[in-house]
Amino acid sequence: MPYICMRRTDIPEGILQVLDLWPNTSLRNPVIDPPGQTKYVSFVPQNDTVETDGGRVTLAAYRGLAAYLLDNVVSGGLGVGTGALSDANANDAAAAIVAGMQAGHAMTEFDLDAYLTAVVANTGIATGGSTGTVVEVLSILSGEIYTVPTASGMEVGGVKTARTGAFGNPLRVRRTYDGLALNASCAEGKLSVFKSASFEYLDTPGAALVVYSNTGSVM
Repeated sequence: MPYICMRRTDIPEGILQVLDLWPNTSLRNPVIDPPGQTKYVSFVPQNDTVETDGGRVTLAAYRGLAAYLLDNVVSGGLGVGTGALSDANANDAAAAIVAGMQAGHAMTEFDLDAYLTAVVANTGIATGGSTGTVVEVLSILSGEIYTVPTASGMEVGGVKTARTGAFGNPLRVRRTYDGLALNASCAEGKLSVFKSASFEYLDTPGAALVVYSNTGSVM
């Protein structure tokens, strides 16, 4: 399942609309057609700055990528680490990942591990005790909201606890499915225009979107 992510932060919600996917959400026959695919692509990634006390307990409810990393990643788990990321490390890693997406870089497990390891050595998104997944990170980058409640303990006795957060229900981003229409749009349709470095919004050039496969490779 591909993920369409907003690279730019200067384009308001409700501006970019992908209308050449199939079926058209407004014109589909709900009896015989699959779920609609046309949609607005409007959401920049949510990424609250997280903060915990000395016992790794969240001081408020937080939404977004840093909250997800804090809740799912074991710090140094590929080496000898067993505890949660610190709030500073979660914020730094999340900021680097968002910046990488905005630059149009790949978001595979290898790439995510590289972002994490640059902040804390021997740290992986889905290994060494971590419970993150590429698909969930891509979901957040495409606009889904992951929330960690206030007063959530991230570790006990230096050992990472089970995740306490969750995605919103229902999800707010319409799912996109791979197929002929999507690939045609990426190659020479609406998505190709929005992905192009020559795309302009209010006379400012620069690619608006990046499209990822569910492995995090750039389509």
